[in-house]
Amino acid sequence: MHDFLLVWDWDEARRKSQDGKEYEHFLSSRGVPKCSRTECRCQDYLDKATRLWNFGLLVNRMERYEEAGKNLRKAVELYRTGMALRGADKTYTDHSAWRLADEEALRAMNDLFIDTQGAVMELNFEEYSQTPLSWAADKGHEAVVRLLLDKGAAVDAKDKQYGRTALSWAADKGHQGVVRLLVDGGAAVDAEDTYGQTPLLYAAENGHEAMVRLLIEDGANMDVKDKMDQTPLLRAAGNGYEAIVQLLLEKGADIAVIQEQFPLILQYTCRYWVHHLQQSQVQIHDDDDVHKFLRKHFLHWLEALSLMDRLSEVIEYIGILQSLVSVSQ
Repeated sequence: MHDFLLVWDWDEARRKSQDGKEYEHFLSSRGVPKCSRTECRCQDYLDKATRLWNFGLLVNRMERYEEAGKNLRKAVELYRTGMALRGADKTYTDHSAWRLADEEALRAMNDLFIDTQGAVMELNFEEYSQTPLSWAADKGHEAVVRLLLDKGAAVDAKDKQYGRTALSWAADKGHQGVVRLLVDGGAAVDAEDTYGQTPLLYAAENGHEAMVRLLIEDGANMDVKDKMDQTPLLRAAGNGYEAIVQLLLEKGADIAVIQEQFPLILQYTCRYWVHHLQQSQVQIHDDDDVHKFLRKHFLHWLEALSLMDRLSEVIEYIGILQSLVSVSQ
C-alpha cells in the first residue's frame, strides 16, 4: 500500500475510463468503500474521506495544487482509519473483509497525485517538507519513483527542512531498488544535505551494507566529511557495523581518519597494556580482572587494533597473554 495519493496517468485513464473522459470519472465510476452496517463508526470516516477526495479533485482542477494535495492526503488517512476500524470490529462475521472493488479504490487513492502538467511534482508539502519524489523514495515505493522520474520530476530536488534529496532518503532507509532507479536517473551520489551528510554517510551510519557497496560502485566519495567531521568509516565504526568498516577499508577508505579520532593515550593502551602486564609478572587466573576484561572486550580490542592498522601485532600479544595464564590444577 502506497503512502501517496492518485497517480495521474492520462493515457492509462483513457484506457480504463468507461467513456474515455477524465480520470475523475474513472474513479467515481468505481464507487467508494461502503460499510453494510449503518451503525458502524467506520462509515463516518469513509464518508468524510469521500468528501475530502472530491473536494481535492475540484481544487486541483482550479490549479490550487497545494490545497488539493492536503485534502487528498487527508482523505487517504481517513480511509485508512475506516479500514482499521472495520478490520478491528469482530461483532459481525462479515465485517472485516473488504470487497475487491473497495480494495481497488483504496489502492488507486494510495498512489501519488500528479496533475497533467506535473505542476505539483516538485511541491514541498508543508506538513512533511518533502517533494513527492523524496516521499516515495523514503517509503521505498519503486513504482511511484519510476513514474515520477518518467514524468520529469527533478531527481535532485531537496526538501525544505533538511535539504535532503530523494537519494538521501532512500539510502537512509536501505531501499536498494529505489536507489538504483535514482542513480540510473542521474541522481548526484554525493549530494549533501543541511548537515553535510551524503547518501553514503546515511547508509553507513544505519548499517546498510549492500547499499554502501552499491553507492561506492557508483562513485560515491568514501572520505567525505559532514559538518561534524564524520566520514562513512567513522559512522560505521561508531555504530559497530564491522562488515561495513571492513568493506570501506577494502575499497580504499582513508584509515587515518579513524586513527585521528583515537587519543594517543588510547592508542598506547591498546598496543602496550599486554607488555605492562607481562612486566608486572602478574599471572592470569579464572575470573580475575584480566580474564573478565578479555571475556567482555576481546573483540572490541581487536577491532580497535584493526582500525589503528595494528592487527598484525595481535599474534604477539596473544602469545604473551597465553604465557601469563595460570592453569588450574
